[in-house]
Amino acid sequence: MESWGRGFLKIKAECKKVNAPLPLIDAENGGVSISASGCEKYMFMLRYGQYGQGGADGIWRNKEKVNKKSGYKKVTKKTQMKYDKILAFMEEGKEYGIWEFCELLNLKESRTKVILQGLSDYIEIVGSNRDRRDKKKRISQ
Repeated sequence: MESWGRGFLKIKAECKKVNAPLPLIDAENGGVSISASGCEKYMFMLRYGQYGQGGADGIWRNKEKVNKKSGYKKVTKKTQMKYDKILAFMEEGKEYGIWEFCELLNLKESRTKVILQGLSDYIEIVGSNRDRRDKKKRISQ
């Protein structure tokens, strides 16, 4: 820790400045490990990019449709209706193919996949890309 100099103090000050949690320091088994988690501002920048619209994952997004306070993308009423329709259609434990959703929403495969990506908190992917199936996640109570 002494070899860090003022480094950890700078990290602590920067975390305080951006309202980020402090890194967790674990010193055991003769070593030291540090785990850091991103603050809301950092996670927003990681997803949407600091200056442009491209995030670290390479996906280009429309920054104007992002709620600046929460960092989450706003959803239009039309898209929300599609989300509701899909979730009402799905039964827990049953797997569905992309074409079932295309037929349900009357959309092409590419647009349907975009809609399904927006439901990643509620739907899990089963299988590989070629034989991909989607299924409703279990809701823990």
